[in-house]
Amino acid sequence: PSGEIELQAPPAINGKPEIRWMSVIVPPILMVLVMAAAAWIMDFMSSLIYTAPMMLITIVTSVLNYSGQKKKYKKDVKSRIDKYNEYLNETNTMLTDKVSEYKQIISSVHPDTEDCYSIVKHRERRLWERRAVEDIFMTVKIGIGDVPFEYDIKTPKKKSVD
Repeated sequence: PSGEIELQAPPAINGKPEIRWMSVIVPPILMVLVMAAAAWIMDFMSSLIYTAPMMLITIVTSVLNYSGQKKKYKKDVKSRIDKYNEYLNETNTMLTDKVSEYKQIISSVHPDTEDCYSIVKHRERRLWERRAVEDIFMTVKIGIGDVPFEYDIKTPKKKSVD
């Protein structure tokens, strides 16, 4: 067996959520200041009772929204990493199976010395399976060595960061 196996690139991880505190805090504070100035000029101070809680609600809502986005980001990153690790484990299992299959085929084509002796002694059908026109005719396995794995494994290319 031979062929090509291409590994998928790891999933891209989106940027971490950010919050611009100035855009969250400054508008409500300015709103309170404007309302305070208007209330002072018009002598209507009770309007601050409504404005201050609105300012706090705006800030608290922004902070809660940010923390929710941060939790979701961490959950998404973990999910992507887990899925990619699962993919790598499946690929590793597949490659291990292919190596086992390859070893079995090599062992079948080139039996060890004991198997060759048994084939000759019992005059098994395999004794005559090699023909003079084949490349492996009259070859005998004399040991176990390293044989290259006939699959080309392509890894994803790294993107250059500019």
